[in-house]
Amino acid sequence: MKKILVVDDNWSIRDSLIQGLKRRGFDVEAANNVQNALVKLNQSSFDVLVTDLKMPGANGFILATIVRQLYPKIRIILMSGYDYSEFAAVDYHAELTRCPKIKKPIRMMQLEKLLQAVTV
Repeated sequence: MKKILVVDDNWSIRDSLIQGLKRRGFDVEAANNVQNALVKLNQSSFDVLVTDLKMPGANGFILATIVRQLYPKIRIILMSGYDYSEFAAVDYHAELTRCPKIKKPIRMMQLEKLLQAVTV
């Protein structure tokens, strides 16, 4: 079973993703910001990080960059509720250009397909 860390500052989105992924058989933990995510990453191992890009304080780009450096085996999926042009900023982070991206609102079937693709 793949272990997933979901990071989003919006509790309803976080809860929805947790419940949907657990129903599909994934082992899921969540964090509401970058600092809490880093604590969880230090305490446990994860196969996949699903992170929102826009969060107060340190954002998902920063988290993904740190994870790519410290935990290179963790797969990363970037998500955002904003226009896809926000994902263009990923080009400034060379390590993140190949990360799958998903737009909110998240369709669980679409996320599940991405999770299967990144964990093969």
